[in-house]
Amino acid sequence: MSVDRLKLHVIPITIPENFYTYILINEGGEPLIYPTRWLMRKRLNHPVSAGTIQMEMYHLSFLYRWAYEKHWIHLDQYFIQNDIADTQMLDSLVDYVRTHTHHKDRSRLNAQPFRARMTTIFQFLNFCLYRAHRGGELNAHEQAIMMRKSDRYREYHEELLAHIRVNKGKWKGRSPLTDEEIIKIRDAIAPRQNEHGEWIFNAFSKRTALRNWLFFLMGQYLGLRRGEILNIKRTDIPNGPMPRLRIVEHLGDPADTRMRKPALKTSERVLPLQRELRNTLKAYLTFTPQKGGRPQSPSPYLFLTEDGAPMSISTAYKVSQKIRLLSDVETFTWHKLRHTWATRVYKLLCDQEGGERMLKQMAGWRTDTMLEHYAEEAITERANAHLVEYIDAIFPEHQSTEAFS
Repeated sequence: MSVDRLKLHVIPITIPENFYTYILINEGGEPLIYPTRWLMRKRLNHPVSAGTIQMEMYHLSFLYRWAYEKHWIHLDQYFIQNDIADTQMLDSLVDYVRTHTHHKDRSRLNAQPFRARMTTIFQFLNFCLYRAHRGGELNAHEQAIMMRKSDRYREYHEELLAHIRVNKGKWKGRSPLTDEEIIKIRDAIAPRQNEHGEWIFNAFSKRTALRNWLFFLMGQYLGLRRGEILNIKRTDIPNGPMPRLRIVEHLGDPADTRMRKPALKTSERVLPLQRELRNTLKAYLTFTPQKGGRPQSPSPYLFLTEDGAPMSISTAYKVSQKIRLLSDVETFTWHKLRHTWATRVYKLLCDQEGGERMLKQMAGWRTDTMLEHYAEEAITERANAHLVEYIDAIFPEHQSTEAFS
């Protein structure tokens, strides 16, 4: 007997207090009960980007499809009185997810997505163990059983992950932009003054060139993420003798009309504005829209489209693509610009007392993971430099070969 594939969809919604998120729905458009409870009761208590929630809902779709296709179970009904703690069922679940998590050529398991999917699924299953999350209460005996099942989930999950090898490969953040590449980009998109003292842009349209130049400077001088730049409001730049930029999260902002909200994965902080950045910002806020200034719009956001709407992720991506074309720097991305900033600042601060802590604060990192990456980069670079000095000291007679000069 064949069972039809369960049709599920992950869709964006705006819930009370204008919080933008994603939910998992069935073919009839009804939200699945327990994924929605998990989202509302657990995930909304912590700052999580809409993109992360979208991916987690997608991971849970594998669980619901497995239950329906392999065991003819509708999980929302099943969870009312049952849970999935049987080892055979867990093995069946792992096999199903493994089968649907392969590389495009289907030759081997794509380990990293598999780990992510199983981690989300086990967190959700552990959540569903608690009858309070399913609309009931536990007595002392049931509480003890629940705790044992929770331990079983944890042990099974840990053993599963221990046998999955993830080839991390090279860290994606490697190879920052060189000084020459930064100069090429600036030469391609920076403004020039003509003989009349007027600012002329050779790149982009008249109405967007100044905005895009300011966007680039935000990344070059402050190392901001693309999403952080897109989320800047005018009120985040208070007036004062020493201009500062406040990087804050604007969760559930009703003024944010973008369908795809910029990712929010930052720690709040206050950063100083360098002189060129201050002058460019002032020009953007005071010039008329015809000369490239910020459009007149009730939107509180700093970076706007020509129509006065908040600048979108796709627009920022198109700007980066145009910068690649104009500057002939084919590897340019907004993330690489941030990585370039972090690499340079780390080299300046790493030998100072508390330097790494300062970089962590300036970069808006919540954990030390990224610091460890940059520390590894710096150690490798220094080791290579010492190795060159060592070889030159041992073999001075081979330092110059006139035949190849």
